[in-house]
Order: sequence, then C-alpha cells, then structure tokens
Amino acid sequence: MPGMDHRDLTRALRLTSIAVIATGLVVLAFQFTGDAHMAVPADEVGSEGHSLQRTLASPKPAPSFILPRLTGAGSVVLNRMAGHVVVINFWASWCTDCRKEAPDLAALWRTYGSRGVRFVGIDYVDGHDAALGFLHSISVPYPVIVDRSGQVGAEYGLQGLPTTFIVDAAGRVRYRALGLLHVASFRAALDAVVHHST
Repeated sequence: MPGMDHRDLTRALRLTSIAVIATGLVVLAFQFTGDAHMAVPADEVGSEGHSLQRTLASPKPAPSFILPRLTGAGSVVLNRMAGHVVVINFWASWCTDCRKEAPDLAALWRTYGSRGVRFVGIDYVDGHDAALGFLHSISVPYPVIVDRSGQVGAEYGLQGLPTTFIVDAAGRVRYRALGLLHVASFRAALDAVVHHST
C-alpha cells in the first residue's frame, strides 16, 4: 500500500484478520443461540429466577420419542398421545428443584388429567438405582420414562433441570418452563393451550 512500510502493512493485515475472525464468531454465536425451536422470549420470570417461555409464532413439532418406562415393562410413545395436550417434565434424582416441584406437578396432573391432558416424566441421564430411589420417595401418578443417553433431552434443547414443556394437541411445543416450576404462570399457560386445543 502507498506510504506504508513493511511493519505498517503487517500491522494492518493483522488488524484486518482479527476483525474478520471477530465477525465470524459473532455470526456463529447468533446461529448457535438463534434456534427458532427453543430460543424464545421469556413471558414471566418469578421472584426466584424461574421463567416461563413461549415458543415463536410458528412453533415446530415436538421431537418424537419412544422411551422405556423406569418401572414396569413397556415404553411410552409421544406420537400415541396425538390429539392430547402433553406436559413433559425432565428431571433427575440429583436435582433438588426437581424434588421440590414434584408435588406441584402431581397436583396439576390431578386437575388437568380429567381434562384430557397427558403428563410424562423423563428421567434424564441418571443412574437407575438413584432414579428408582427418587421415585419411591415422592408420589408421581403419571408415567415416568428414561432418557439414559440424553439424546431426547438434546433434541428438546435442554439447558438444565428441571425443564417442563407444554405440547399442544397438534404436537407442537407451545411453552417451556425453565427451572423450578412457577405454578400460577404454568397453570395459566396450560389453560391457554387446553383452551385452544379444544
């Protein structure tokens, strides 16, 4: 370049390279966090940091699964619940908040089960004996299945435990609750989905 010695030219090329790399990282970060299925704005955030989030205007289908039951024989197949609103709760035995919210989920099941809402608990990347111990120490009235490899959790974009999803009767994810369940907010969301699914 005119008027530049070798050192100036080297410095200019180095700065240009850094700018290009930085721009690439920004684009990559946007692509990583911009998943239209799970990257959603928070509707409500509770005083303890839990949040209820809604999917975008065009929600995508909930990833299907066929997972074995934690106790007893057989599997649970999401597609067989087509036509019903489904609540899917991911949990693990080592998760303190999972234990805290279990009675609330059981109460919600008692209220909404009679309205046709299906509930499924998914034990996520957990030890079998530990999961059984957890299950025996609490009351879970709905089916509990096992995602031992974590594949289903990955397909749902799981970011932590507990996480609870509401899937509408058409099989689309409408809401997800991150962290300890905020019952009033979750109940309002569930009412809305049930109302629009009938």
